Amino acid sequence: SPDAATGAQLAHALVRSGRLDQALALLSGRHSSRLGVDAFAIVEKSLFDAGRFAEAAQVGELGFAHHPDPTLAYNAACSFARAGRPTEAVAWLERAIAAGYRDPVQMEADPDLDSLRGVQEYRTLRERLRAPG
Repeated sequence: SPDAATGAQLAHALVRSGRLDQALALLSGRHSSRLGVDAFAIVEKSLFDAGRFAEAAQVGELGFAHHPDPTLAYNAACSFARAGRPTEAVAWLERAIAAGYRDPVQMEADPDLDSLRGVQEYRTLRERLRAPG
């Protein structure tokens, strides 16, 4: 039963050996609550890089349920946006902001969010991040 450090090492090893499905199974298995945020981040990024956006978003959701980390939520938003699911993408940006995400420059420049630029809820979030205090 891996702890946070061992889980991250195992996730990394599985990803490096091209065993993404096994890495995904690790995160959704019975020991998922013991894994640290790094294990989820490693697999989320690897799935995203492989173009498996819906699965990357699911990993972000699962990881965020265990670790309310703003980066996991932001990356889930990017994955949902790339998967053509703008409603979920905006909802995950909202979660990222609620968890502490505070980088409007990154949000505006990130090509992963290009599909959201015309969505009013996205523009509202962007303006909220820009507002002082």
